[in-house]
Amino acid sequence: MSRERQRTNKKKKHREEMFDLKVSVSLYTDPTPYEAVKEIINKTKKRGKTR
Repeated sequence: MSRERQRTNKKKKHREEMFDLKVSVSLYTDPTPYEAVKEIINKTKKRGKTR
């Protein structure tokens, strides 16, 4: 069971890293950072809720 949990944690960590990467990229490319930040906050909220 712990092995299974480790696998899912790895996947989750990877997904979060990818998400952070997208976030930073969008922050650099988006001309209006404030809007991007707001969107990111909304996304993270949603992601946290659906579990």
